Order: sequence, then C-alpha cells, then structure tokens
Amino acid sequence: MNRFKLFLVTAASVLAIGLGLPNTAMAADPPKPSANTAQVSGDESSAYETGGWVYVAPGGYGSAYVYCPTGRTPTGGGGQSYGTVRAFLTDSYAVDPRGWFAQFYNAGTTGVSVRAYARCA
Repeated sequence: MNRFKLFLVTAASVLAIGLGLPNTAMAADPPKPSANTAQVSGDESSAYETGGWVYVAPGGYGSAYVYCPTGRTPTGGGGQSYGTVRAFLTDSYAVDPRGWFAQFYNAGTTGVSVRAYARCA
C-alpha cells in the first residue's frame, strides 16, 4: 500500500512538472534539414541566430550548431525540436568564440528535426 501511495505522489509530481514546461514542438512542417545557415532576427545590438534543421532518428542522438556573425559572441542559447515532444536537449553550450552547440536525444518512435539557436551580442 505504501509503495502505491509513493508511486501516485511521484507520478503526480512528474505530471505537474511536465505540464508546466513549455512545449517546443511546432505545428507546421519545418524546412528540410540543411546546412547550418544562420538567420538573423531582432535588432542590430543583439541578434537572435538559428541554425539549420538536423534530423535525429528514433532512439538516437543528434547535434546542431549555430554561429554568430563576425564580431559578435553568443551570450546564451539552446535548442529547439520539431516533430515530437520526446526529443530532449541533453547539452547546450558555447563553442569557439562565436558558436553555440546543442545536443539532443530522441526518445520517441519517430524521427525529429532539431536546431540550435543563440543570442549574439
């Protein structure tokens, strides 16, 4: 009986935490995976860069990169997934003086597209 109560409390906690997280899946089809060409949006003082989409097979890991324009450095960044909510961002950090790296694990049963993004200043 105590194990069952512990299971219910744990399951309820996981659901409550999961419901509070933003869903990074998108509603429309993403562009086909391509080279990591950055796209600039935002003002000139702080640009938001996104890399190209990278396909990650079910049960696999995938890496995505994005680079800030010359003369700018990443001040933060992360990753975005498309196609399933079962893709997990496992690593995200600055690389080189201008780049950002994001690694994903696809725990789903279908493929997923992922990409890195960075805020450049």
